[in-house]
Amino acid sequence: MNDDSTSTLQRAASRLEPDVDRLVAGGTARGRRLRRRRRVGGGITAAAVVGLVAASVAVVPQVLDGGTSPRGGAAASDPTPTPTPEPTTPTAPTRRPLAVTQAQVPATFAELFPGQVTELPAKEVVDEAPIVDFRWNGFGVRVGITPAEYSLPYSIDTDEQIGTAGGPRKRCRTGGLGGCVPGPDGSWVATYVNTGPAVDGGVSSRFVTVYTADGWDVMVVSHNAASSKGSELLADEPPFTVAQLKQAALSGIWFD
Repeated sequence: MNDDSTSTLQRAASRLEPDVDRLVAGGTARGRRLRRRRRVGGGITAAAVVGLVAASVAVVPQVLDGGTSPRGGAAASDPTPTPTPEPTTPTAPTRRPLAVTQAQVPATFAELFPGQVTELPAKEVVDEAPIVDFRWNGFGVRVGITPAEYSLPYSIDTDEQIGTAGGPRKRCRTGGLGGCVPGPDGSWVATYVNTGPAVDGGVSSRFVTVYTADGWDVMVVSHNAASSKGSELLADEPPFTVAQLKQAALSGIWFD
C-alpha cells in the first residue's frame, strides 16, 4: 500500500473514533429520563391501586349493613322482613274453684258478719253451684254462688243449655235485678231494693249480685222477716245495708 493510501485510511479511521464525553453525557441524560418515566408510571399505578382499595373498603360495609351497591341498586343480601304478629283475642281469666260446699255457706257468711246462724233444710244440694237459704239472728238470708252458665235456659228437646253466658257486663244486663255498675277486677254489680209497705205486712228485701270476670255470679239477699213471703216482720228494714251485701258478694272468702 502506498503512502497516499495509508494516510487516507488513517484520516478516515480518525473520523470513526467516538466522542466518549459526549456519549457518556447523552447516556446519562437518557438514563435520568428513563428513571423519571418509571417513577411517574409507578406512582400512577400505586395511586390506582390505592384508589381501588379505598373504594372496596367504602363499598363492603354498605353491602354488609344492607345498604346499596355502588351502582345505586339494592344490596345482594337484603335483611329478612320481620313478620307482623297476629292479633290475639283476650281470654277470660281461669275460673276460681269454690272454697265452700253448700252446707258450709251459712257458717262462712257468719265469719263476715258474726251472728247466730240457723240452717234451713236445703231444697236441693248442688255443691258446684250452692244456693242456700238460712237465718241470721232470725232474719232470712240467701246466698247463691253459681257459675255463669247455671242460669241459662234449657232446651225441652235436648235438655241442653241454650246460648252462651257472655261476659260479666252482658250477664248483669241480661239477668241482673236493678241497675248495673262496674265493680272491681272487671266485675259488674247489680243492686235491687224491694221494700214492701210495713203497714200491709209486706216483706222488704235487698239484693246484690256480683258478676265476676272469671265466670261466677254471687248473689246475697237480706229480708226484714224470717223469709221472703208469709213471715211476720221483724223490723222495718232488712238487717244488712246494700254496702254490706256488696261486701259479702265481693268477698274472696267463697273461693280458693
